[in-house]
Amino acid sequence: PLLRVAPAWEEIDLAKPQPRWMRFFDTTFQIIFHTRRFYRGLNSRGGAQKARSFARIHYAIAAILFSVAYWLHFEWFQRVIYRFNWPPRWASPLLLLILPPLTFIALLLLVALAARLTAWEGAYRGYRLPHNVVLRALYYHAAHYLPIGLAGLATVGGYNLLVEGNLVSVASSR
Repeated sequence: PLLRVAPAWEEIDLAKPQPRWMRFFDTTFQIIFHTRRFYRGLNSRGGAQKARSFARIHYAIAAILFSVAYWLHFEWFQRVIYRFNWPPRWASPLLLLILPPLTFIALLLLVALAARLTAWEGAYRGYRLPHNVVLRALYYHAAHYLPIGLAGLATVGGYNLLVEGNLVSVASSR
């Protein structure tokens, strides 16, 4: 058996074909719940195009989750803590529309910077760690934004629900 293989996202098994969405979930599950096994078996010299498309789907999902969590927190903060009317009411929906693309771009830039710095540090330490290998691994690492985004949204949204239901005092958060 091969030690290093392409992930389910990249491979189409002709004997047992899976739809693309199923391969996406299978790869995401492997990355999140079997991280060590996934990365030990990942072929590092594979192309980046499919890995990049996998990452962009996760960046989009994470951008939405992070943005909604931020927006909920911002709304709560304006309503409960500051209790004033800035920004105008029309700005809140606009903020919700602008945040996801900005967050998506920020994730792209952050990963690009992390890949450059990691490859640079690897070269400095004498490791053979080419930029494209680091980038490919970081593209698959994007699946880890999903639980972080869900936890952030659950924390902020859950707290808002607790405050709105009078189960938690706002004074306890100051």
